[in-house]
Amino acid sequence: AQTRILQEFTEDLAQFDVGAAQIEPIAGGGTHLYQSALEVANWTNTTLSSTYRRMLVVVTDGAPSGSDLPYREQLFAEAAAQDMRILAIGVGPASDQSEQSNDSAVAVVRELATETGGVYSGTTSSTQLVPVLSALANVSTRSQLLVLFQLTPPPPPGTPMSGTVTITGVRGTASARWTAISPGS
Repeated sequence: AQTRILQEFTEDLAQFDVGAAQIEPIAGGGTHLYQSALEVANWTNTTLSSTYRRMLVVVTDGAPSGSDLPYREQLFAEAAAQDMRILAIGVGPASDQSEQSNDSAVAVVRELATETGGVYSGTTSSTQLVPVLSALANVSTRSQLLVLFQLTPPPPPGTPMSGTVTITGVRGTASARWTAISPGS
């Protein structure tokens, strides 16, 4: 398989950054999405105590290759057995926010999240990965919609805030009320 562990489980962000800096695209392209995610899920099951909450973060720009499809059901079965949620981030063709968006690639990446009780987010560029990953780090319940926005100027810490957010995409428009407390500095 094409899976490599770049950094074993750590709570040390500096060590995580070292591992993340080693990410490289597969020579010649191709996405072994299901197989790789399954291998990581299996590794997690044999390496970490079951007391840890199981979440797998997947960042991908493509749909799985044909040879990868047989691993799809195995991945979802293993994720269910471990109560593992997949937090899926689509970039490029796999992002519903990208100009290069491909409906089938977006559907595959969204399915990773929805079939496991995780969250999907599409980004328009790699520069959005840090705020998306930061937001995903705070995901605590199932069935959430991840919306990132910036208030300018930012309100003072502890300020109650509310409003309506409207999201428009290729599949239509949706609006919802929101409330929050401005975070501290």
